[in-house]
Amino acid sequence: MPRRFGLTAAEMRVLEEVRVNAAVRRVMLSSARRAAAAGGEACAALYGTADGPVLRIGMQRRLDNAASGACLAVPVASLLGGGCQDRLVGLFHSHPRSEAVPSDLDRLAIARLPFVWAIVGATGGWTLRFFAWSAAGLRELPVQAARR
Repeated sequence: MPRRFGLTAAEMRVLEEVRVNAAVRRVMLSSARRAAAAGGEACAALYGTADGPVLRIGMQRRLDNAASGACLAVPVASLLGGGCQDRLVGLFHSHPRSEAVPSDLDRLAIARLPFVWAIVGATGGWTLRFFAWSAAGLRELPVQAARR
């Protein structure tokens, strides 16, 4: 049975680049702006495939943020539910008042969960960045727009 949740340690080790469907990228950026206007953080589950050094993200599913204000809290049941048949490979959230850089709490989660982490930060013009953890520690992954 193929893996449906997270990336393996071997996949994380060879991962060098993220390719994001253009429509998914637009949704992530616009949801970050809307959430910031409402005083909170946007968050979503990211689905795709790992192909050697490239992670392809082709779909996102909005998640409700269980925390009030500008903090991220997603119940595990939300990650496992939703009926999506694709592989859950990442998590997305926004930083409505700061850069797209992992906070201390983000770093703890990135180190413990087998996902890539997408962060959109308001500072610097709504920038989208991706991060992952491997034996080498926290690293930023280059992102490319993908047509599909």
